[in-house]
Amino acid sequence: MPGAPPGDGYATIEWVAQQPWCNGRIGMICGSYSGFTQYQTAIEAPPHLDALLVREGIYDAYWYLGGAAISGLMGWVATMTEQDLEHYPPAKRVRARRFLSHLSKVSEEAEDPDSPVVTPNVDQLRLPFAPNAYAEGVADYYNEWLSHPVRSAWWNPALLSRQAHKVRVPICHLGGWFDGLLPHALAAYTSMRQHAADPEVREAQRLIVGPWVHGPAQTTGDPVGLLRFGPEGALDFNAFRLRWYDQHLKGRASGLSRDPRVWLYVNGTDRWIGCADWPPPESAPTPWYMRAGGALLREAPEGAESPDAYEYDPMDPVPSLRAGSAMGLGAD
Repeated sequence: MPGAPPGDGYATIEWVAQQPWCNGRIGMICGSYSGFTQYQTAIEAPPHLDALLVREGIYDAYWYLGGAAISGLMGWVATMTEQDLEHYPPAKRVRARRFLSHLSKVSEEAEDPDSPVVTPNVDQLRLPFAPNAYAEGVADYYNEWLSHPVRSAWWNPALLSRQAHKVRVPICHLGGWFDGLLPHALAAYTSMRQHAADPEVREAQRLIVGPWVHGPAQTTGDPVGLLRFGPEGALDFNAFRLRWYDQHLKGRASGLSRDPRVWLYVNGTDRWIGCADWPPPESAPTPWYMRAGGALLREAPEGAESPDAYEYDPMDPVPSLRAGSAMGLGAD
């Protein structure tokens, strides 16, 4: 089953609350998959959990069946180090070393232009992606996830959007305009604003979206592909987290109550705007139409237009301008 077994988050929070070094007020931080564990813990509603700050977290794990994300998932599985393996049981350690050796060999072959290997920027994998025999006994969840390609009851415990009504804590949801997980941040905020356990919790939800790709280091305002942002694009993430938790864990006045519920960075203007909610109440959907020749116009075509075509070879893909993680979207 994707994610931690139900109850793990609850048990962890309540264990921490009983320790002599804990004052009984607990928050959680971090993002991505750790953001998923935060959301999972929030729906378990442990009594001593007081606030969360989720950076670019996974909200509904079924998203992982997206094609590019499958590649990213295998690359994530392969981040084991020799230090990690020291904690493995002997039999699993042998299989894990075999798995890492295989990936290392594939990576070397990827330098050979005649080798039938997916580009190194897609995590050095041979096709097919699954089932992957090297993952057996090392990361069994990889093949298990991919054996359920259709949304079904098997996924329900990991579809946190179905359980937003159980959330009883304030959460700040942080996303990036160029992050593959942006839809998760928006969906998490929206569903908890609408369905969290009581009106006070619904009012306490917050959302920040800036010009970032996926990862904790990206909030510093680094460029995305060929895009460059002004100095206002950076966020002092740690300083903001201190403000958030000073208020929710220590009861200190940190100015958060005067902040708008939603902060959005406006691309092209190097400025932030505060909004009462998401979508911004004053906004209106605007349709745009992809027209022949690659034009993007407000006017809908009156009839059929000549199609555009291009050649695509999955064994020789066009590299993204955002090299590396499949979680970071390219930009031109």
